Parts: sequence; structure tokens; C-alpha cells
Amino acid sequence: MFSDQQFQVRCLKIAIWILVEFNRNGYQGAFEQYMGFKQHLEEIYQRPVDLVTIKKFRNPIFQKEVDSSKILIYAA
Repeated sequence: MFSDQQFQVRCLKIAIWILVEFNRNGYQGAFEQYMGFKQHLEEIYQRPVDLVTIKKFRNPIFQKEVDSSKILIYAA
């Protein structure tokens, strides 16, 4: 059995996955908006947050990193 403290430590390591769609006209500032939103949510929830976007990013290196971290949890 795990103690309450061990359980709390394990729960803090679990990431929250959030599907997001940004309403923007163009790509200028997109990276800052994405990372700023991610960091703000991590501060609120005190745990890792993974944002999954619907729209592709223009930067192929950043898009590859986002795609490599996606995991399908539920599809209807």
C-alpha cells in the first residue's frame, strides 16, 4: 500500500492534457501565446500540462515536437 504522501507525489507527476484551438490571424506571436498559456496552466494546476492543438504550426520543428507528444485518449 502507498501512504497518502506517496499517493500525492505520484498524482503530481501526472500531466493534464488539454485540446486547444487558438483564435488568431497569422503566426506572429504564436509560440509565445502557446508557451505562455501552457506555463500559466501549469502554475494553476501545479503539475505538467500538455496542450494539443487542432491547427498545425508553421514551424516544422515545433510541430514535430508537438506531434510526438500527442496520445489519443478518447475518440468518438
